[in-house]
Amino acid sequence: MRSGALADSAFDVADAYVIAAYTRCAYLQKQLEIQHPQLVKYFSARYLELTYEAAAKTKKSSKEMTILKAMDEKEVFAYTRELFAFGLENWFKDHNKCFMLYDGKS
Repeated sequence: MRSGALADSAFDVADAYVIAAYTRCAYLQKQLEIQHPQLVKYFSARYLELTYEAAAKTKKSSKEMTILKAMDEKEVFAYTRELFAFGLENWFKDHNKCFMLYDGKS
């Protein structure tokens, strides 16, 4: 609980900054998905190729492979679209200076 002291307002500013940075990244992620829907299709196809190749090499069926085989095409695409969105979100977090702490250099 914040008391209204000057230090509390610094937390409010920091909270607003983090929320704004995340909102900006979420917006850019959504625009990328809307303007370049082929990226999701390419990712989905390649992810499935690699998954099937890995299963063939190990000659074992993973839990994920078993679940994928039980899904219909729409469910598989929805699943891989979620993986793409998750990966994209993590990429933005790793490569966006908004989320990096200032190291005092420069």
